[in-house]
Amino acid sequence: MAMRMDRKIKSFAVCISNAEAVACLDDVMAGRLFKALFDYASNGTVPKWSDKALTAVFSMFKSQIDKNVEAYHEKCEKNAINARKRYATINVNKSDAAVGNRLPSHTSASRRSKTVAVASESIPSGDNYNSNNKEDIDKNEENIKERNIVNTAENSENIALGDFVGKSNELKNSQTFERVWALYGKPVGNKTQLEQQWSGLSDEEREAILDYVPRYVAARPDPKYRKNFCNFLANRTWETEQITPPTYGKYKRNSDTISKERECTRNDATSLTEELIAKCDAGSEGKD
Repeated sequence: MAMRMDRKIKSFAVCISNAEAVACLDDVMAGRLFKALFDYASNGTVPKWSDKALTAVFSMFKSQIDKNVEAYHEKCEKNAINARKRYATINVNKSDAAVGNRLPSHTSASRRSKTVAVASESIPSGDNYNSNNKEDIDKNEENIKERNIVNTAENSENIALGDFVGKSNELKNSQTFERVWALYGKPVGNKTQLEQQWSGLSDEEREAILDYVPRYVAARPDPKYRKNFCNFLANRTWETEQITPPTYGKYKRNSDTISKERECTRNDATSLTEELIAKCDAGSEGKD
């Protein structure tokens, strides 16, 4: 997914949870990754590396930058919608203020005429009475029409906003599936059914998978050693198989493995020493 560049972000977050993945890289590769992240956040440039492990770690940070961009654009759109609503409310308030300077709209025509006559200490003529009555009725009708127009516009905007949010969620699910499908690197299975299964997951589960897959791929560079994606989802592999970053080489030796290796080394050294001593003793006896 190409990052939207109509509004550029000023910063991006780096999650500490990704430190384990970065620890798998040497200093040179980490430096290349750091520079590539700034290039992507600034102008959307995606590096083309042949190193799959480095590409996988970059994709982890790339997804976080994309989330920052989407959140920023959603905030801008919400602010624009709120500004339009405030502008419409100000116009309605101005209209109500203008109406408030006149008599209430529910006052009858005869009472309005009498009130005006008392205020002016005169009895209106028939022509003045009819003219004032018609003017007030026309103004009230115009005010009602204005309110109806504003209400209709607000309802249409709310409906459009609801449709936009629904379509936005569908597009977001589709985009995140395409991303995890590309990251996983093993296109086996019915893609349509897998996308439906992906859409049935919660936002938290999808984020956890996107965070886990690059480390899973880095630990199993050969796709044939990865589960089919349908089994990956069904077995909830991101929760049941923990990935531990290696300290050196291709695989990490834990403390139990190191202790066993040391014990075997000591046993081999002891056996070799005893064998040498036995040979020396046999040679001494032959000379005697």
